[in-house]
Amino acid sequence: MRRLGGQSQFSASMELRSKAGEAFSQLHDWILENIESPLLIEDLAEQAMMSPRNFSRIFTEKTGLTPGKYVELIRLGRARELLGAGTQAVDAIARISGFKREERMRRVFI
Repeated sequence: MRRLGGQSQFSASMELRSKAGEAFSQLHDWILENIESPLLIEDLAEQAMMSPRNFSRIFTEKTGLTPGKYVELIRLGRARELLGAGTQAVDAIARISGFKREERMRRVFI
């Protein structure tokens, strides 16, 4: 995840991965691989091998973000990357990023 040329090397995904720490780094990678899926709290908890309630509590403690907000930020970062590339339509980017609809993606950007 490196940008071309002299552009800033900031990566929202990498920043979020560092927030997740070692305990949730594999979950972060799994989220990226499955970003187009709904990714319910039960799915995330199952990947972390925890109950949904315990997962939500510990994840929020470790990252400072709820699991839903964390997934939303990863989706937002993915959408930014795709929009920056400029090779796909906005509605396609919304689907690929997991927002499903262009309107939902716009609201998250705002």
